[in-house]
Amino acid sequence: MKKLITEDDVRKIVKQGRNVIVISKDTVVTPLALDMIRTNRMTVIEKENSDNSFSFDKQNSTQRSRRISIGSDHTGFKVKNVLVKYLGERGFQLKNF
Repeated sequence: MKKLITEDDVRKIVKQGRNVIVISKDTVVTPLALDMIRTNRMTVIEKENSDNSFSFDKQNSTQRSRRISIGSDHTGFKVKNVLVKYLGERGFQLKNF
């Protein structure tokens, strides 16, 4: 079964002061949730295994996960490109938005 992350889920995470979301490969993220993630400059890490769960805990986002989605608005474009290069050199698989 696929897991769904909505805008409300992201709002709850932001209220908790967290900025990392760990999801499985088959998790569906709604467009509004993606907008909230980008607006709040959150990091999405995709797990290799598909245990149909997602986590919002920074403690769970360890070196085991090597995939990162990254995006920015026009003011952070240069910094994002530097970060993409840096993380790519260290073996991370990146999804660049």
